[in-house]
Amino acid sequence: MRELIIELISKQMTVSPTISDDEDLFLAGLNSIKFIHLIVDLELKFDMEVSDNDLTFETFSTIQKIMQYVHLKSPISKK
Repeated sequence: MRELIIELISKQMTVSPTISDDEDLFLAGLNSIKFIHLIVDLELKFDMEVSDNDLTFETFSTIQKIMQYVHLKSPISKK
């Protein structure tokens, strides 16, 4: 799952091959427009819908947090 998430993030910004799972993506260059594109990509790739309540920078600020969210919300990640 990590590789797929990094692939989707890479569509929106340059990602260092050594990026850590807890590095703040917004400090690394993700902005609000790119954030929305990333959310749409995550929804499509993992067959899930991000609720309005979950649509916060904090929820998706790191690779680790994204992986946790996808694991909880995506039916694909449970297969």
